[in-house]
Amino acid sequence: MNKKIIFLILLFLILITSCSTKSYNVYNTDDSKIYADSLYEAINTSNIKYAAFDLRESEHYLEKHLKQMQNYDLEKNNLNDFISYLSDNYSKDYYIYLYSDININLDNLKGKYKIVNLLIMPYQDFNKQYQDYFIFDSGEYDCGC
Repeated sequence: MNKKIIFLILLFLILITSCSTKSYNVYNTDDSKIYADSLYEAINTSNIKYAAFDLRESEHYLEKHLKQMQNYDLEKNNLNDFISYLSDNYSKDYYIYLYSDININLDNLKGKYKIVNLLIMPYQDFNKQYQDYFIFDSGEYDCGC
């Protein structure tokens, strides 16, 4: 009898753990459509809490960026400071979308949020491929709040 109860408790814990598994995904040019579809859904679905960041240099961000993305210049700022910023401002149930045009390692974000999606792709390619999919803007970030 006790073995059955312990088995059921373990099964229940495994089920709960698997349901709350957090996802960390890195995409590149070849699979950028998966990233774009997921971000598009987050932007256009009111019940998804998300934050989106363009990690390019500020000068490039100001020239042109996805309207819904904030800038965090990793060339000028520390990666650990960015991770602290996320922790201080976004709860663990957020979907975090990140874009970079250079290869970066954000493994420190694994398991910290519901979903972390990182796209590494040349910006010109991203802009050209998804210009009809997203709204692109120039200048400072305007959340539209």
